[in-house]
Amino acid sequence: MVGTVDVLVGATFAADALHARVPFVFQTALPSVSATLQWMPYGQWRALLPRPHAQTTNGRCMTLLFLRTCDALALLTSHVALNPSRHLVVVLCPSPPDASASTTDDEYLRAHMPANAALVSDLRAVYGASDDFYNATLDLAMHNPYSPWMNNLLALQAARQICRVFRRPKKVLILDCDHTLWSGAIAEDGLAQIEITAAHAAFQIFLLEQYASGTLLCLCSKNIPADVQAVFERHPDMHLDLDTHIVSSRINHELKGDNIAAMLHELSLSMDSAVFFDDNALECAAVRASCPSLAVVHVPLLPKLTPNFAATVWALDANFGAVVTTAEDKARTAMYKRQLQAKDFGQDNDTTNVLAALGMHVEMQTMTSATPRATLERIAQLCQRTNQFNLQTTATRAYTSVEQLYALASTATILYVSVTDKYGHYGLVGVAVSRCTDRTVHIPLLLLSCRVLNRRVEHAMLQRIAVDNPCKRLRLLLEPTIRNAPIRMFLTQLTNGTGIEDLETRHVLYEIECDDVCGIYDEAPIVQQTLAAPPASAVECAGEPGCPTVALHCLDDVTAFFAPLEKADTSSSVLETQAANVAKFRRLQREAVKRHVEHDTPIWTTNNVTERQRCRQPACVQEIPLTTQCLFRRCRTCCYQTQKLLERATTGVHPQARAAASAHLRAAGVEVGTAPYCTMHVNPRRAAKRSATAE
Repeated sequence: MVGTVDVLVGATFAADALHARVPFVFQTALPSVSATLQWMPYGQWRALLPRPHAQTTNGRCMTLLFLRTCDALALLTSHVALNPSRHLVVVLCPSPPDASASTTDDEYLRAHMPANAALVSDLRAVYGASDDFYNATLDLAMHNPYSPWMNNLLALQAARQICRVFRRPKKVLILDCDHTLWSGAIAEDGLAQIEITAAHAAFQIFLLEQYASGTLLCLCSKNIPADVQAVFERHPDMHLDLDTHIVSSRINHELKGDNIAAMLHELSLSMDSAVFFDDNALECAAVRASCPSLAVVHVPLLPKLTPNFAATVWALDANFGAVVTTAEDKARTAMYKRQLQAKDFGQDNDTTNVLAALGMHVEMQTMTSATPRATLERIAQLCQRTNQFNLQTTATRAYTSVEQLYALASTATILYVSVTDKYGHYGLVGVAVSRCTDRTVHIPLLLLSCRVLNRRVEHAMLQRIAVDNPCKRLRLLLEPTIRNAPIRMFLTQLTNGTGIEDLETRHVLYEIECDDVCGIYDEAPIVQQTLAAPPASAVECAGEPGCPTVALHCLDDVTAFFAPLEKADTSSSVLETQAANVAKFRRLQREAVKRHVEHDTPIWTTNNVTERQRCRQPACVQEIPLTTQCLFRRCRTCCYQTQKLLERATTGVHPQARAAASAHLRAAGVEVGTAPYCTMHVNPRRAAKRSATAE
């Protein structure tokens, strides 16, 4: 089991149909993860959102709200402010078909959502669903407005959003060719029979969008290279260009798992930063077995392959805290191509001569108030993406925004590094944070992009910190992970293995004399880079954590998946035909409420429960409508009690009784002598008595 997530789930409607469906998704299709679901009571989302909630020890917690558009922005903003470490996902649910203002409201909500909240909508469009999502009878009777298939989609989306907690940024997409990028097999059908269908064209356009955002594209196909090249160059409907968009390829008949491992090693990327797409189920199974930490996506064949296929792939979901696209992202493919050229250049030379021949220039700058915002966004992105050369991965991941970097810069020095060589500019590739206290420089953050490893940039960064600070030693606390072996090896070699390991936390403390580092950039040995992968024993379920083990790419797939649950669910069938059943249901529920002894947890309330508030009487747990006409904004019982105290405080015979009643009223926020009697809650006997007294 990879981990669990603490989830607070609420809805602006009765979401009872999801209570069984969401756990069913985890139990049936998500064996690698689990979730602790806390369901908000029906109608309590208004009261629960603007409150702080308990944090989990593992940091994996989120709030999931199913929302039918209404004025909920103030509550969402309050929830984000009070719970900064919780991820917030709002699933925008469709309003009834005749709600003319629904589209306008949805657009307004998207435009005004809190910055840290994620908004999910257009579920029906993604799965090509029909318009019969609304059930007016169930909405009237139970405030459960959706048909079974719509509830299936909502449950599936709930599980998908919960699993985003486990997502890691994907840096490379590895693509099969036949029946994946096009319809047909080039070796068997020939170029004339290759067809770029609407679904394949949409997938290629999606890949172009990923390329533009900085994701690398690679090919891995059992084919003849000349045949694949012919499709890319000569087919009139191809959107991808082999030379421009593809950074690396393995077109041969070797094992795809070996080819993928070779490409990722060539690019200095780890397995869990890649996603592999293939239409062949056997090939997918073989790759999963040989590359257990790789996300493998089985591409369905036509007609199940739809233009919205990419939107249904869980492995492509952005992780929470993902930052905006930067200039380095847009040029990443070109940068990696230059990196591969540089590797080819150095294959027949010794390492020292290669670095000299590259003509590398390292530029280091300190963050100030004048540092461009685009630079700060790139620093925040490196904090989220860097794995292999990262001193403290957990602490580094906390820096997701420019504002957090400004706060960090107020207490420490932030150094950022850019690299250029004869093959081009690599952009901003490294960050270091240092604090000088007690003649010791503490370095809590040190990271470097994998594309400039083994070029002495890391040595230059430590040398700059040692030169700039009037301290005697550098102190670095390493958090070992399964992926940061390069920085561990770098520090071990730099200190001759003198790091001190904390047996409880497994962190390793390294101390280096500043004098020993001041000339390190000129005489540093070349660090041997190795790719670290988790041992097979540490992987309980192959593939990306939190990705379904079954295909769920279209509405037919979703319907078939939930079929066992639908057979057992007959709770709403009696309400779907006759309007008389609605009245019967209401009568039964009213009787159940009368027999229910726990008044603070009613099992059923009116349909407008989302427009309710707590009774103003202290210690009362009853709810009243927001638009109540009660003068004292209380429930009937408390209003009667308030009026009784008012009468005693103003007309009582005994002075002590009047004083006690006045004290009770003041404690409840009611001013004696100025408040008239309520005209909504009228006790006939007391009203008649007051009238008689007045006469």
